[in-house]
This record gives sequence, C-alpha cells and structure tokens, in this order.
Amino acid sequence: MAYTPPLPSSLYRPKKLPRVIRRQLPVFRLCAIVVTGGLVAVGITWRNLIHERLTLDVGLQRSRIEALRKEVQHFDGQIEVQLSYSRLAKWALETNGWRALPDHTTSVRISEKEMTPAARDEAKVLGIYKNE
Repeated sequence: MAYTPPLPSSLYRPKKLPRVIRRQLPVFRLCAIVVTGGLVAVGITWRNLIHERLTLDVGLQRSRIEALRKEVQHFDGQIEVQLSYSRLAKWALETNGWRALPDHTTSVRISEKEMTPAARDEAKVLGIYKNE
C-alpha cells in the first residue's frame, strides 16, 4: 500500500460549506447589510448634530462680537467726551484762568469767533448755537 503524505492545511478546502452554514448565510448577509446601514445612518446623524452645534456656536460668538463691538464704540464715545472736556478745561485755564468748582457745575460759554467750523456746525445741529 502506498502512503500519500497529507496535504498542508492551507491547501485543503472542502468542496461545499456545511448545510447549516449554507442555510444561515443569507441571514448573516442580511444582518451585515442592516448593521452597515445602521452604522452609516448613525454616522450621518452624528455629523449633522455636530454641524448644527457648530452653527449655533458660531452664531453665539457673532452676537457676542457684535455686543463687544457696540461696547467698544460706547467706550470710544466716552473717551472722546472725556478728552474734549479735558481739552476745554485746559483751554479755559490757560486763556482765562478759569477753574472748575468741585461743588458747583456751571456751563462754559465760548464766543463764536473762538469756535472751530466743526464746533459751529455741531452747535447749530444741537440747537445751542446763539449769536454771542
């Protein structure tokens, strides 16, 4: 009797799959398709939620930037008012020797010839321009 050496296991392949696996294979394929579809759907939903959250964050940041921009404009206006008052007080002290009283507030009147054209236009717009 001749002895044939066994084939290596990597070359051995059965001709048919067992009957149990052949009957269950379509179910496994269907389950794999359903699971893959579910994972894709969950991934798309997750991406849309992240995009929506980012859109809301960007909108909130833009509104905060606008509020800060308005606040900066407000402070710029206050700085201009303070600077113009300090310049006016310095001019009043240098030209006429006037000093502000700490307990009393008075209005300072400037003659027309000492006003700049821009100040004259502003006084006309505000309605406080009188021929003095």
